[in-house]
Amino acid sequence: MHRNGWRYVLNGAVVLPEAKNDLAADVIRAHKRQIIRRAARTARAAEPRLSLARYLPLGYARVAVLSSDFRRRRLTGYGLGPELICTVQMQRIRRIKSPDIMGSTIEASGKWRIAWNRRWIESGGLVDSPPH
Repeated sequence: MHRNGWRYVLNGAVVLPEAKNDLAADVIRAHKRQIIRRAARTARAAEPRLSLARYLPLGYARVAVLSSDFRRRRLTGYGLGPELICTVQMQRIRRIKSPDIMGSTIEASGKWRIAWNRRWIESGGLVDSPPH
């Protein structure tokens, strides 16, 4: 996390190891706020107590949702593999422009945006249209 004016920007990753391919999309859609909050809570805890970014409101967040934990280095299969399920993005700072996953399926509603990875969908992930 870092400051951008009077808000902070969050970039992180969340691992959902137990999410089945047919249920993962529904779980992510239903819990997108909790995904962002958990990533923000972890990032704030890692910041020093005197850091101003720790106390500012959230302005922009992009969190990658993964099905496998890659905290250890992976030497083969670089790129956007089927382990990346999607990215969840929340944007309150309009001046930030960032590209989505190349070839992804986009779901946008208000300040929320979910970009589903094409490789994950091709490997058996189901992305139905969201209920309105």
